[in-house]
Amino acid sequence: MKILFIPFVTPPVPDGDPARGILTRALARDLAQRVGGGEGTEAVFRPFAHMLEGKRVFGVYGERWPAKELRRLAEDVPGVEYLVHGDLELPDPVKLTVEVLRVPAMEQVAEETFEAPRFAGFDVVAGAARFVLRSLGLPADAPGIGEFPARTFEGYVCLLRGREAASGLDGWGEPQDPEEVFEPFFEALDLEPKMEAAKEGICLVAAAAAVRGVVPLPAARAALDRLLEIDRRSWQAHAARARVLAALGEHRAAAEAWHRALEIDPGRASLRFELGLTLLAEGRPGRAAKTLETVKSDARLGGRALLLLGKIRAEKGDLEAAMEYWRESAERHPEDPEPWALLGRAHSQRGEFAEAEEAFSRALAAGPPAPLAHLGYGVHLAEQDRYKEAREQLRKAIRLGGRNPLAELHLGKCLAAEGERLRAIEYLRRALRGDETVKRLAREALDDLTSAERQAKLLETLDEAVERPAEEQVVLLKELMKEEAAFGEARVRYGIALVAVGKPRAAEAQFRKALKILPEDAEAWSGLATALRARKKLKAALEAHERAIDFAPNHAPYHLNYADTLLRMNRVREAAREVEIARTLDPRHPLLPNFVRSVKLFLSEQAKKTKPR
Repeated sequence: MKILFIPFVTPPVPDGDPARGILTRALARDLAQRVGGGEGTEAVFRPFAHMLEGKRVFGVYGERWPAKELRRLAEDVPGVEYLVHGDLELPDPVKLTVEVLRVPAMEQVAEETFEAPRFAGFDVVAGAARFVLRSLGLPADAPGIGEFPARTFEGYVCLLRGREAASGLDGWGEPQDPEEVFEPFFEALDLEPKMEAAKEGICLVAAAAAVRGVVPLPAARAALDRLLEIDRRSWQAHAARARVLAALGEHRAAAEAWHRALEIDPGRASLRFELGLTLLAEGRPGRAAKTLETVKSDARLGGRALLLLGKIRAEKGDLEAAMEYWRESAERHPEDPEPWALLGRAHSQRGEFAEAEEAFSRALAAGPPAPLAHLGYGVHLAEQDRYKEAREQLRKAIRLGGRNPLAELHLGKCLAAEGERLRAIEYLRRALRGDETVKRLAREALDDLTSAERQAKLLETLDEAVERPAEEQVVLLKELMKEEAAFGEARVRYGIALVAVGKPRAAEAQFRKALKILPEDAEAWSGLATALRARKKLKAALEAHERAIDFAPNHAPYHLNYADTLLRMNRVREAAREVEIARTLDPRHPLLPNFVRSVKLFLSEQAKKTKPR
């Protein structure tokens, strides 16, 4: 059974107290988690804001949503059978009216009001959760219904505010100042110094800062230092601090923080695993190997530890020992493509081609498509002069994982072997951005087709030009085109610069010329879409966007560019989906907050035009 929860509505107050709006979301989110804890029950929460109609306000601040609008909101979440919303009055007493509706008819299943003094607010929340379950014919004694992470309702409210602030950091929830997102958790600790849920909230937000960049790293570090002043024995705080320090590039200090966490909880394998990763990043593979050896028997992390131990051995030249680690990892986790791909490459390097084919076959069949598996198999096929098969695998590797100098090197060599000289030069030139080994092999291959030295200078000129302002880029890249007309990547960059200076017609011509050289180049297709959009050719722009995403489905900027065009066509729901895909792919993308705000603005404008029934 799938149930959709939306924020409760609260009457507008003269001072516009934002805390009330936050609590309408936070309490509804908490209720969804309580109700969704039972077997066979899925509760979904969506932080919708409000809509306007004349002088009436519907949503968080105002009246309940009209039935027509509720139906539309429910349709956005596939499989929803019931919708829960209602009214919340604060501060004292706490009064909550909950309504359960059947989707899609929007027929009322049940409605009830719960009221209690603020100090007894727990009774309101637990009572509402049990009411929802009973009204749907579910057991009202589901685990966790009457359990709360705080001793006082005031502490619980602070905790909810903190959780809601954290949930809003991705831009979809209530907007928050990243510098202040930790404050509600510390307010909860001021009321209840031993509240573990508040400490956990601070650590989770700080860890998200390290992984996703949702909070400035110095602010996360300061919050953790403050938490450790309250509780020096929190291994979670030391672990979160280690992640933040590693993200700041302070690997030695991060390793010390991992050691402090391990002093408190020495049996936790995840701490030893992350210490091993930090020691590797610090350039201490010997110490890292000793640490990872203590993790390899762990049921959850042992497979990853074995992969890393194998890579450490391989870098030391002991391929046989490396393969033993990878075999053990593959035996434990046959669904993971990485150990099979590594084994395939190792067998290929040893001239064991039948074994390599078997390993790559297992890699390609295991789990979701993996760029590493396609890359390894493509390189193996190219080295066996099986160029047509190699091209297919190498293109898949680039499509799934983005540009890769090693893939571009072997793809260029395949194209050269098949007589496609211009396209071969294009890929081999790009491979000059690889490490020293790839760069050397690319130069050797280029010298068979043209002058590697000249191509390296052209690439250097391009890379220097794109660092300049757009107006200067146009001048420099125009000259570069005169020197090397068949330079597809430079034509793409030239087109991007022309769009930036307001010349979309000329830019379109450059993108189309680039696509004649590299018809599978996602950046050229995305650039063409931008130029077409600027020329008001929106239908053609959509087709170009779709081609770009076909060739690079995991590249967030192409989804954002697609969303931009969809918004201009007022296809807001589709744009929101593309923005959400981009957020999943790259939560740190600098343009993401702007797109989130744009989508929310368009949704608000659409809501103004919706008349309540």
